[in-house]
Amino acid sequence: DKLDIQDEYKSVFNNIRNNDISIIDLGLSIKALSTILTNYYNQSAIILIDEYDTPIITSWLKDYYSEAIEFFRGFFGNAFKDNDLNVKKVLLTGIFRVSGESMFSGLNNLKYITILDNDLSSSCGFIIDESIKLLKDYNFEQKTIDKAIHWYNGYTIGEDIILNPWSMLNFTSTRKFDTYWIHTSSNDFIYDLLNKSQSLKDEFEKLLNNEPIDIKVEKNLTFQGNKIYSKEGVFSFLFFGGYLKCQEKYTKLNDDDTEDLRCKLIPTNIECKKIFRDVIYEYANSYLFSDGLQNMINSLLEANIELFEEFLEEALLNIPSYYDTKTENSYHMFLLGMLVYLQNDYEIISNSEAGYGRVDIIILNKHDKNKPAIIMELKKINIRRNETKDEALDKAIDQIIQKDYISLAKKKGYSNIIAFGLVFDGKRCWSKEI
Repeated sequence: DKLDIQDEYKSVFNNIRNNDISIIDLGLSIKALSTILTNYYNQSAIILIDEYDTPIITSWLKDYYSEAIEFFRGFFGNAFKDNDLNVKKVLLTGIFRVSGESMFSGLNNLKYITILDNDLSSSCGFIIDESIKLLKDYNFEQKTIDKAIHWYNGYTIGEDIILNPWSMLNFTSTRKFDTYWIHTSSNDFIYDLLNKSQSLKDEFEKLLNNEPIDIKVEKNLTFQGNKIYSKEGVFSFLFFGGYLKCQEKYTKLNDDDTEDLRCKLIPTNIECKKIFRDVIYEYANSYLFSDGLQNMINSLLEANIELFEEFLEEALLNIPSYYDTKTENSYHMFLLGMLVYLQNDYEIISNSEAGYGRVDIIILNKHDKNKPAIIMELKKINIRRNETKDEALDKAIDQIIQKDYISLAKKKGYSNIIAFGLVFDGKRCWSKEI
């Protein structure tokens, strides 16, 4: 009652307080709040909105994207446009650049700051000196401090190296090394990117092996036109989302005299590398029962290829996303995800040089060279050329022989070598041993 403001904003405030909210009330909520605060304190408000794009990403996954964009265009427009008397400054954080989804059209004096810029760089987390002091204050030994820095650092913001504050605080509290950051948000969007994107097999294999990938960075990420599912879109999202860091950046001049910003990207730290492994594993096995997965793995490691083929086909039949499988990449990613958790006991070689070519997958037991060494060459039936499964299998076998993929296992001291071709067509698969 002390406030001299319009009845409209009093009504919005009271409706929200009484949990009697309409879509109009929600659209005016920030403007109403900023108006009330300005009148009461006699100074303009500062508005902070963290992860502004999270509901936009959710709307895309849940198929109400158009409705969400329409609502937020009005929501942000009411709050920031023609509201200068009540708003002094606004800070928005998110992965997508604020102009990308056309929700901020008409706003003036926008300043964009990305993780490539030095503005606010040391304010985005703990710098190394601050982290060391924190751990020393909690009486951690130097060996543990060094390990914690190794686990949770690597976020390069501008020219500063930042440690993940959430992970550092949780580690300080629990005194246990774990992937704390992954539990703060859902990875559904990463699964969606993997399912719908172009062939990313080579890039993900390099990342899992801690090898850099060279990517054109897309600063203006957007869902419009499905550009987010391009190679540049996927890895730019992972970069701005903190999963990857820029090891080296440079510009590349195009034929039309424009320049592209490119980065050599690697997993940000041990925690993020583990997240990649877990996400790819879940991508491959999210629809499998544990018994079926274990049976499939065991049959492969025991070199029972016929039984492995049966379990693999059963798995493909139970994965809805594979109804629309069109490329070899999806099958390769599926198998890679299935094998990720074996890396403690097995060396998983994927898309690596062997003999006179690049072999798809090799599996080697790290502790016992008498165990079967498994070599796989993957093919998808070329329907356009009326290729048969037998022709595709023969092609896979010929490639293993002619490229001498077996030589890599021999050089490493393995003599019990099982090599076979694996051919896919939709949810069907066939194998043929040499």
